[in-house]
Amino acid sequence: MKKLFYVNHILLIALLFGASAMAQSKAKQGQNDADLEKQFIAEIKEAEKTPTDVRLADALEKLASFYITKSNFSEAEKLLKRSLEIRKKLFGQKHISIVKWLNHIGDVYLGQKKLDKAEASFIEAVKILESLKEYEHYEMSYAGIQLAGVYKLKNKPEVAENIIHNIPVIYLISGNIEAGIYTSREGDFKIRFPQLMKPGAMVRDEGEEGNGNSVIFTDDFGAFYRVFSFDNTKGAFSFEQIVGAADNPRDRQTLQSSRGREERFIDVEKEGSEITVKELKKNADKKSDKLEFDEKKPDLVTANCLFQSGNRFYLVTVGVSVIFNRTEATAAKLAKERLEQWLSQLEIVKAPDKQ
Repeated sequence: MKKLFYVNHILLIALLFGASAMAQSKAKQGQNDADLEKQFIAEIKEAEKTPTDVRLADALEKLASFYITKSNFSEAEKLLKRSLEIRKKLFGQKHISIVKWLNHIGDVYLGQKKLDKAEASFIEAVKILESLKEYEHYEMSYAGIQLAGVYKLKNKPEVAENIIHNIPVIYLISGNIEAGIYTSREGDFKIRFPQLMKPGAMVRDEGEEGNGNSVIFTDDFGAFYRVFSFDNTKGAFSFEQIVGAADNPRDRQTLQSSRGREERFIDVEKEGSEITVKELKKNADKKSDKLEFDEKKPDLVTANCLFQSGNRFYLVTVGVSVIFNRTEATAAKLAKERLEQWLSQLEIVKAPDKQ
């Protein structure tokens, strides 16, 4: 299990941290890796004309991101160290913006299995946030999760568990949470915080008033829960249209419950799913420690329940990531079980009509 923890988190970092470089690569079709590397190096040379400018730090981080996606952690480490020094000179030793890059460097150390250096980097990030009293900042949760991973790899499970149980939940919501129960912004439903969520989870809601809204619960361990509701007073949508909009719907069933007609189905989301967690595989060359993405694996298997209450549609979704050597079938079974549990916690408060 130790290695699985390490692999999962390094992959997540490579995907998220490499976003800036990879976004540019997708925007420029036809460019190969060598061209991209040359481009990023040229940007660094241009930025070096003003060596204390934040643009140089940005350019260094862009090339580091590129190297991380290629599992070239040693080169990424050099670039990130240089970038961090620039940012410390610009913003100070304990500025909140420094924390993000301490976490990134810690991730790069993890990629090289430099556990002592990774530990020191994450601890420094935590201490800065503690000094700023930013106990519920996202980077605090992130540093805590990664630090716990370091201690697991160091065969210190008790220390890791103590950290995990003290990581706060991150709330990015316009609705309300009280006593573990979320109430939507429009007040049309309530739902209990999923009991299976791990410490360090994130809760966020999205949407514009009157145009539907959703609440999403996620964590770094592959858990995903969502309730999406929207007004259908004008009858613009049907059950068929909504189910048909899924990526790869299957195993569809029509049921009757206390909520009325329900459409149940499984969906398999590929690249671009809500949880961008993918498995890693070792390079075929056993002598190489290079890590590669397995792009053919599905990202997320979801179990879905669609029903209508008054003039509003509700789509309740529970997702399970295909990680930890989980098969697609196993993930689907687990998602169905969790969906049943979560539906029992859902309360439709009212189904407001548009005036």
